[in-house]
Amino acid sequence: MRKGFTLIELLIVMVVVGILVTVALPTYKTAMEKGRGLEGVANAAAVSEAVNAYYVRNGNSYGTLDELTAFALGSGDDGVAGTTKSKYFGAPQISLSDSTVTVSVERPLSSKSYTIEFVSANGAVSSRSCSGYAKYCKAIGF
Repeated sequence: MRKGFTLIELLIVMVVVGILVTVALPTYKTAMEKGRGLEGVANAAAVSEAVNAYYVRNGNSYGTLDELTAFALGSGDDGVAGTTKSKYFGAPQISLSDSTVTVSVERPLSSKSYTIEFVSANGAVSSRSCSGYAKYCKAIGF
């Protein structure tokens, strides 16, 4: 009797492996996209926490946009620039209007962005909201 596999046995194994790959690949891609989404929201959340720290240290005032950006994105002990570097997201952006601060990160190659906005009223943060994908924002706690 000969040792080895027949051609039919090898073809059956190849078909089974092909079916498993076909089923697993979309799930893998979805999991990777969820991870990237969570990374974007986490980056925006890290910058927003630095903005909140600046607000408290600056006597319940956001000051100027330049000072706020230098503090929140600066390197060193206070800034979070090193923790928000990513190959999927651009640099976080901070905008400041009368009493509203918006922190956003965007994915350059897609149309996805994650924004955390908080409004200060009478020396306290009165509201925080996160937009982008609600499920990612909820996972981070917004």
